[in-house]
Amino acid sequence: METENQTATLGDKKQPIANKQRITPFLWFDGKAEEAADFYSSVIKNCTMLSTMPGPGGSVMSATFQINGQEFIAFNGGPMFKFSPAISFFLPCQTEQEIDALWAELSLGGKVLMALDKYPFSEKYGWIEDKFGISWQLLLGEPGQKISPSFLFAGQHHGKAEEAIHFYTSIFQNSDIGQIERYSEEDNDPTGTIMYASFTLAGQEFAAMDSAMDHAFNFTPGISLFVKCETQLEIDQFWNSLSEAGKTNRCGWLEDKFGVSWQIVPPVLGEMLSDPNREKAKRVMDAMLKMDKIILKDLEQAYNNDSEIIGSENDQKPLVINRIFNLPLSKVWQAWTESESIKKWWGPKDITCPYAFIDLKEGGKYLSCMLSPNGDEFWTTGVYKEIVINKKLVCTDSFSDKNGNVVPASDYKMPGNWPLESFLTVTFEETEGKTEMQLQHQGLPPEMLDDCKIGWEQSFDKLDEYVK
Repeated sequence: METENQTATLGDKKQPIANKQRITPFLWFDGKAEEAADFYSSVIKNCTMLSTMPGPGGSVMSATFQINGQEFIAFNGGPMFKFSPAISFFLPCQTEQEIDALWAELSLGGKVLMALDKYPFSEKYGWIEDKFGISWQLLLGEPGQKISPSFLFAGQHHGKAEEAIHFYTSIFQNSDIGQIERYSEEDNDPTGTIMYASFTLAGQEFAAMDSAMDHAFNFTPGISLFVKCETQLEIDQFWNSLSEAGKTNRCGWLEDKFGVSWQIVPPVLGEMLSDPNREKAKRVMDAMLKMDKIILKDLEQAYNNDSEIIGSENDQKPLVINRIFNLPLSKVWQAWTESESIKKWWGPKDITCPYAFIDLKEGGKYLSCMLSPNGDEFWTTGVYKEIVINKKLVCTDSFSDKNGNVVPASDYKMPGNWPLESFLTVTFEETEGKTEMQLQHQGLPPEMLDDCKIGWEQSFDKLDEYVK
């Protein structure tokens, strides 16, 4: 982020504490969410219904239930998504009687994926897909053992289990890698890939495995993972990290680079949508449907029917700067896309750039440090969203710490109401040996537009001198 006066120092990154269960499995049903939740509550030990959320016309939009302390959300979303055994749930039972009885209930109208039997890894184990399409792995377990969502990496994602485990545990606090069992030369799967691994994310138990078998399924949005975030900073951090090299979608949904679907959502959204005042709930729903990443302040403004509602950060007036360089396009493009080149001009007058890192690919990140004359550091980071060689760059832009973790502008004592994430769009066009460049900086505080314009103009003056 370019401003004329950048003089603050790094602040401490704050980590607000969210609800006890950070990650909740989210099950997408076609009209049978309440029926499924009632069924599980009736046949699974220690399963209780917690709440329901009303839908239009007196229907039920979602039902929240709990199994052995693990919260689930069953949602009526329609027929567009199907369940897949790529995500299943390890459900430990303490006795053979319990596992036999539960197997009998879950198998009614369901499909056996692995027979209930004795296996080298368990005295009694079976894998069943119930009549609703949810897959369960039942096994004899220790008292107090919790239910664990399990990822099966097959098909195009085969062999990625270990990479995914390291990726996920690097994002969530209170995470750890536990048991890892690998395939040996005697197995049919490639040696060294994951036969079974256990790990924790935010203190919750998970499992993962690779399979080289020709499965007719893969990850789908039918089962997503709902990440509860209390603040916009948390939303931005999880959104940016999990979507790296993946895909973003509407309403806080994203698909990570392994094909697993996540929802990055504040719990207050559910409270707003279930408000007895249906007009308030409708305004929030309408606002959310326009969003990709959830913007908390916009939801709050919609809920309160704020007459001065600004709307999404993406709807604010952008800063637009046009510049012509008396140079070939290739040189200007290089100045934007190579780490050593950008260090020569990045930052306003009298600001230097001692460090810059660029991973120039869609989903890749950049990280840079601007240094003021009095020694204060200002780190910024972002993710490349669109790259058209010699034509266009689109990326996010955020203040960060030196490790690339997004921090609020207040950590640098920056004036103005800065968002945690703004957007840069830079286009290039060559005409008669000259390069016409346009920069659009979207999401800046209105009161900072003039200051940011000066900062960018001074940077482009330095760029002009450098490329000559």
